[in-house]
Amino acid sequence: MSAKDAYGLETYSSVESLPEQQKDEFLPEDDGNLEFPGENSIIPEVAATIPVTDDATMPSLTWRVMVIGTLLCIATSIVSQYFFFRLNDITLSSLFHIVVSYPMGISFAKVLPHKLFGVVVNPGPFSIKEHTLIVIIASSAVSMSYGMIVIITKSLFYSESNISVAPALALLLTTQLLGFGLAGILQKLLVYPAKMWWPEQIVVANLLVNFHSGISKSVTSNRVKWFGILFLVAFVYQFLPSFFMPTLQAVSLICLIAGGPSGRLNDQTVFGKGPPADPNMPFLAQVASGFDPNGHGGVGVLTFDWTTISILSPLYTPWWAQVNTLVGNYLFAWITIPLFILFNVWDARNFPAFSVSSFQPNGTRWDVRYVVNPTNFTLIESRYTDYQFRLSPAFALEYGLNFAVISSTVAYMVLYYRSDILKSFKEVDIRDQDVHTKMMKKYTKIPQLVYLSIFISMVGLSMFTVEYFQSDFQLKWWGILLAVGITMLFVVPIGIIRAISSTSIGLNVFSQILIGYFQPGPLANLTFKAYGTNTMNQTLSLLSDLKLSYYMKVPPTHMFICQVYGAVLAAIFNLFSFYYMVDHIPEIRNSACFLKYGARGDGTCNPVLDPQWQSPRPGVLYTASLLYGVVGPVKLFFAPDAPYQILLWFILGGVVISALFYYLHRLFPNVGFNYINIPIIFQQSGVTLYGYGSSILSGTIVGFLSQVYARKYHRLLYDRYNYILSAALDFAAVCVPITLFILSMLNPAVSHLTLDPRRRRLL
Repeated sequence: MSAKDAYGLETYSSVESLPEQQKDEFLPEDDGNLEFPGENSIIPEVAATIPVTDDATMPSLTWRVMVIGTLLCIATSIVSQYFFFRLNDITLSSLFHIVVSYPMGISFAKVLPHKLFGVVVNPGPFSIKEHTLIVIIASSAVSMSYGMIVIITKSLFYSESNISVAPALALLLTTQLLGFGLAGILQKLLVYPAKMWWPEQIVVANLLVNFHSGISKSVTSNRVKWFGILFLVAFVYQFLPSFFMPTLQAVSLICLIAGGPSGRLNDQTVFGKGPPADPNMPFLAQVASGFDPNGHGGVGVLTFDWTTISILSPLYTPWWAQVNTLVGNYLFAWITIPLFILFNVWDARNFPAFSVSSFQPNGTRWDVRYVVNPTNFTLIESRYTDYQFRLSPAFALEYGLNFAVISSTVAYMVLYYRSDILKSFKEVDIRDQDVHTKMMKKYTKIPQLVYLSIFISMVGLSMFTVEYFQSDFQLKWWGILLAVGITMLFVVPIGIIRAISSTSIGLNVFSQILIGYFQPGPLANLTFKAYGTNTMNQTLSLLSDLKLSYYMKVPPTHMFICQVYGAVLAAIFNLFSFYYMVDHIPEIRNSACFLKYGARGDGTCNPVLDPQWQSPRPGVLYTASLLYGVVGPVKLFFAPDAPYQILLWFILGGVVISALFYYLHRLFPNVGFNYINIPIIFQQSGVTLYGYGSSILSGTIVGFLSQVYARKYHRLLYDRYNYILSAALDFAAVCVPITLFILSMLNPAVSHLTLDPRRRRLL
């Protein structure tokens, strides 16, 4: 018999309780070797994907793991650093690493001798455990090392030269490793329980299982075949939005109705002229356009580009979590910001609707050179009085929503998970563990003393780094203790939300306001943000990987070694690839110049700006450093005449609204109030500011078809092929831009084949 989980979804206690037509999908061919016969995960997505068998003699941490993992990690770190500065981002996801590393592992197993110079280099067939560890090493570089935000911002915006190697490496290595100690302590709460199932890892595990025998060989063969077919179809199709017809990336229904730029949309007598910074762009066009992510809302935009749709992860994120994301974005971009413009709240008509830049109150650019001392990066108070700092209303409101995220996250944890947290301090109830957790007990765990030693040593090295390189980072030693403290306070509630919904909650704004209040300075602010945010990120990353190790039965010690190795290797190559790029690609500094000063005519910036180097990410970092590090939270939020003082009420609002829906659920348990997750709604409201608005409408449609229609009415097909489809689409979305980039390098004339009238560069 099935049961319902906290969100009304079916759960199963054993294989025997599954529907008859699905049992053959989950049972291996030889049921006699099962350690726990008849048991499976209580989460149907896990039961449909993860085998319940394990071979403890299978090769795991081998020589070929280190070689292949190192090569892919280096390549991925360079790609992630390069595309941080590009408008069209490319992420070499775990799915990419799975597919690319598989033929490499198979080739090594066939070609290499058993031993080379007395070292075992070929222990036998390429195993699923080796494959998993390769992916862990390579995936450490999927996102740019977070400490790079300090290095990039100082080098491009606060200095005429790059930061030197010694302080940069010290910062990167300590920020990368500081969070690892906390992960070991939190396994009992965030890894062992079956309901902490980390949805994003199911797609990874599914594809790994598809490449290796673990369930019925006929099922495995069928899934591999369908992955290949779906990938080829998606790969061919993805050339349309990525190259031949880029208009498919964002089709604005509102703009089409209004006649487009040549029709009524550009009629200033109807829609009014735009803000001083962009007078030729009417506000309706800003709200409804989605092609250019810098300042446009994506309201009513359909996208046929899987690269954009996949931002919401609609094929594996639980539907209830997707709905919360969609509600938050609709309330923010579709309703609130247009109302702000209509009623001119915070002088909204003076600013581009969704801009992340810095402005004066009249809507013109705010020139940091005029009010900041270039020697110590402090505010010149006498000048700031007549030359104040303002944000676009959307960007300001996003900060208020971040206040609500923090308070509502803590409230959510206390209201819904207080009993689970209390139990985690005791021995985990065996009833909360699924078969995978039980099977992992035969492997040696890393002693808590190791985690504690890493944690203490990294805290000490971090304090030494910021004190010894004070001129580079500005942060005092006690700032490290404060950053670690807030991570320890929030890691449990944020970890719970991610483990059940695949939604990440950030500490960015809270960290910057906290240190901005106690210690001014843009670099101190970003450094504190790097330590606070990355400690959280790395803690959750290791916990997520540990859950994958439980699914794939990889020894925890091997997983830990590969995670640490990958994190260090990725940081090193992020740094040196940045040094090379900024010295050899002038567009990077020129784009930063425009972000600081705008399109000036005095020769400060090159008037020819390549649109593909207009990434919003450096601008967000720079604006935040000005907001909290130079102007400071007191002038913006706490002073009697602070322009954004009202946003502080969002802190109380987050608690009150979370409590309201919790007690509504208690009073009316069958209505569905438990589906409303206030932290996710607040967190995902402002995704439009970062170029993701175009993903909302199409993502809603895809998510409904997968997580509601297919899951409910075609469950067998959903269990068999949903995650295969997700992996195939994601892999195609990665391969097409890489293919285009290689073609453009071989023959630049290829770019003229695109139907994009602007003939931008391919990537």
